[in-house]
Amino acid sequence: MQMNTLKSLAALAVLWLGWTLGAQAWAQGAAEGEIVKIEVRLAGGTTGVDEAFVRSHIRLRVGDAYRPGLENEDVKTLMATGRFTNVSVFLKKAGGGLHLIFTAERARNTGTVILKGFDGERDISADRLKIKVSKLLGVMTTRETEPYLDRKVAADVRALEDYYRSKGYYDVSVNAVPVINTTTLDRDVTFTITEGERVKIEEIRFRLGRSINTIDTATDQLTTELPHGLVTGDSVRLFVQEAANDRAEESVPMPAIMPAKVEAGAQAAPMHRGAYYFVRVIARNQVTLHHAAGEAKAGVRRVDFVTVANVPHYIETPLQPERFTGKELAKTLETKERRRWWSPVSWFKGDGRIMDEKMNLDIVQMRKKYRDNGHLDVVVDIDKSPDVDYAPGSEYDKAHRAWRRAEKRLDDFSKDLDKLQPGETQEIDGQLYNQAQLEVEVEKAEDVESAAYKKYKAARKAVYYATMTYRVVEGRQYKVGEVQFRFGGLNAQGIYTVNPGIKPVIPRETLLSELKLRPGEIFQPDALKSGSLGSDVDAISNAYGRKAYNKTEVNARSQPDPDKGVIDITYDIIEGKPVFIELIKIEGNVETKDIVVRRELAVSPGEPFDMGRVKLSEERIRGLRLFSEVRTESEPLPDFPDRENLILSVKERKTARAGFGGGFSTDYGAFGHVFYSEENFDILRWRQPHPLQGGGQKFRIRAALGSRRDDYTLDFEEPWMFGRKLRFTSSIYASEYEYYSDYYDVSRAGIKLGLERTLFGRDYLRGGINYTFESTGIYDVTSSASSELKDDAGRDTISKFGLTLAYDTRGGGYLPDKGQRTELLVEGANSGIGSDKDFYRLQLTSAQYFKGMNEGHIIETIFRTGVVERYGDTKEVPFIERYALGGSSTMRGFDFREVGPVDSKNEVIGGKTMAMASFEYSVPVPLGEWIRFGTFYDIGVVSRSAYDYSFSDYNDNWGIGLRLDIPMLGPMRLDYAFPISTSSHNDGGGQFNFTFGYTQAF
Repeated sequence: MQMNTLKSLAALAVLWLGWTLGAQAWAQGAAEGEIVKIEVRLAGGTTGVDEAFVRSHIRLRVGDAYRPGLENEDVKTLMATGRFTNVSVFLKKAGGGLHLIFTAERARNTGTVILKGFDGERDISADRLKIKVSKLLGVMTTRETEPYLDRKVAADVRALEDYYRSKGYYDVSVNAVPVINTTTLDRDVTFTITEGERVKIEEIRFRLGRSINTIDTATDQLTTELPHGLVTGDSVRLFVQEAANDRAEESVPMPAIMPAKVEAGAQAAPMHRGAYYFVRVIARNQVTLHHAAGEAKAGVRRVDFVTVANVPHYIETPLQPERFTGKELAKTLETKERRRWWSPVSWFKGDGRIMDEKMNLDIVQMRKKYRDNGHLDVVVDIDKSPDVDYAPGSEYDKAHRAWRRAEKRLDDFSKDLDKLQPGETQEIDGQLYNQAQLEVEVEKAEDVESAAYKKYKAARKAVYYATMTYRVVEGRQYKVGEVQFRFGGLNAQGIYTVNPGIKPVIPRETLLSELKLRPGEIFQPDALKSGSLGSDVDAISNAYGRKAYNKTEVNARSQPDPDKGVIDITYDIIEGKPVFIELIKIEGNVETKDIVVRRELAVSPGEPFDMGRVKLSEERIRGLRLFSEVRTESEPLPDFPDRENLILSVKERKTARAGFGGGFSTDYGAFGHVFYSEENFDILRWRQPHPLQGGGQKFRIRAALGSRRDDYTLDFEEPWMFGRKLRFTSSIYASEYEYYSDYYDVSRAGIKLGLERTLFGRDYLRGGINYTFESTGIYDVTSSASSELKDDAGRDTISKFGLTLAYDTRGGGYLPDKGQRTELLVEGANSGIGSDKDFYRLQLTSAQYFKGMNEGHIIETIFRTGVVERYGDTKEVPFIERYALGGSSTMRGFDFREVGPVDSKNEVIGGKTMAMASFEYSVPVPLGEWIRFGTFYDIGVVSRSAYDYSFSDYNDNWGIGLRLDIPMLGPMRLDYAFPISTSSHNDGGGQFNFTFGYTQAF
């Protein structure tokens, strides 16, 4: 028998081998065969799809060489039309080639699409649904006469439920039932919607939870992992979870703790979701549960537990979370409370809808917030009051069903009465009714329905507003224990091996100083993940990269010690060898010359591959604002392991701009302008294909004409003068202003040249020298002007040199949130260099930026002071060079140049000493990142004499405003300011200001 079995197995093996080899040979032959015929077979419904339609979507043709898999693309194309439920292809040899048979099963057409409702007791018509049918059909894709597809119907079920939930119907459910119409063979689909009630979130609250370590079924004592903080009589709830991991956990709907009875043999009250119990405190981490506060205080009738499921158990306390306040936790939530008329913030942020997707995200965000603060065992759960309030058997559910039953009984009696003729009787529920008797029953049913409806409305009102309770089981906070660094390499088996004899390139103490997670610090798990923000693994790699050890490998291992509440960290490091730069390749610069990019590099070929200097180079190139993308990467050289090429990839952006338009300023009224600018200009490049482009120079020309201002400017800038990092600027300008005063107009025309460079190799410290030659002054002085103004009338030729020293540590963007910019200016005009007036100026401006009290809040402080004074034979500082405050860029509560010394006609004529300060606090607005709200305070004084810092005549104001960043227009400010301290000539009331830019300074 055993021999026969072996023979049978051998025969089967031979057959299988023969079939396999034959199939492979046929497949090989098929792969080499030519398609000699393509046949189309149709099956299934009658959707109007014919053979021609199928063939029009088949790419393969007779005469094509066939390879296995070529037909797959045609199958996908046919299925994508939505006209078929299945498409298959069969191949067979015929006539020395291949015969392809496409079998397409046509989808049935969709017949009648019906929408109806269900109220828990009976069906209701579509016109009685709470949302219009037209809006529901608008979110559906299933259409009558179109091909029927199960996936479209399933998608419509989800779409309808999502739409209802977006309108606040939390407990909605939709069921779709397709039925084949025996007459047309189409599929009729009925969507039944159980709408439920509309619910709004009234309150979002946070409760502290405690993990239950043990439940003693003998004493019914619950022992918590940490001290519970409760007092006898406090109310608590029990909850369980399937798991406590990084995803949003789902609460187990049925209790895992099974109460059996209470003391003295009384029957235990059933335990259900939302049930409150009252604690009797046994110890700092032990309690028993009771059904009433009095019973808890007396220590009687405790809940008796007989079985405990093997899942984590938690207790919800009435206490607030300890690590973070409710306000801090609320900021992490996507879920919001309903809008309130008395809270303007809620008009924008309020929502009140219960959306599971948002709440799952809330759980993830809250867990991350806690884990980032060392609470690695944190558990977050949400208790939604509608889950209890609207559950089967709840007071609302009983009242709702009773009303629907009463309503149905009333409808049935009313219909029977309408059909009943005089003298006839009707049998209802086994009893005969004549017309009079049925009228009495209808009246009784109306009374019952009315009473049931009132009870339903009362029950509905009691649960209309929902409470979302986020339960946080914080657990212990872990801190960093020991931090060790081990150095070694991989052995022959690829296993890391420590080498105690290695002398580290970077001492352990230096590496420790680079870390965020030092001994005693709060443990943050993300700090051990490469690529995460603030990663210590990346900090170590970067430290080695700055020494050109770019191939250093760092692996972090953590070892928790729950007893001590610490986590020890070990970094295994393979240092490798230093790497040098072989070549620097620049890619992606089509218009821009290589030299424009290469001169910004802080590294050169042959030098160590210092990643710190590579990143500095990347920042410098990005700062040119010529490229939308800047990326650096290394290119290994297989034959030279200690050398790599540096690849610098850029993506050019459009740098030329031209246009015309108009605008309005509260300082100088309406204006129109035309302009052209090129941020990547090259004055020496005249040949195609990129004439006058690619040199990194800047060129701007602009003309602005307005009702009170005419402006013409031409600017040119060369950032690398004489092949050095020496910025050369030049500006030719001509302007006439009529908005300074009603008594005179202002004229300025001239040229300004400047040189600027970084100092001591520090990009944040810059020094510069400039020269200005201009004709300026006031003209068209009216006859009613004061004698002081008339004395200042006329144009002067001003020739002056200036020195600047600037310290700039601000972050990027329109509105920095850290750092400062401080600039010192020293100017001097002298007749020896062609000036009509001799004077000098000393001016200091400083703007500092800080983060505010909450996320996105920014504090901006500005201080300005300056002194201008004549010398030599000059009797007075030129009018235009004297100081005055007021307007959108200085003191916003006053009109332009309204703050300063005045003449006999109360016209501001300017002073020689100026000092002002401004404080602004701005916050984001929930409408989006494009808008911010700010409040500010400005204070300033201008003195007639030089070095006179008397503040007896100061002016100040406060105000509010919006900061807008509108596409195509850029950043702008809208402010309204209210003067506080005024002078007799500038007490005209509040001022509205409009200007471009986010910040006031620079």
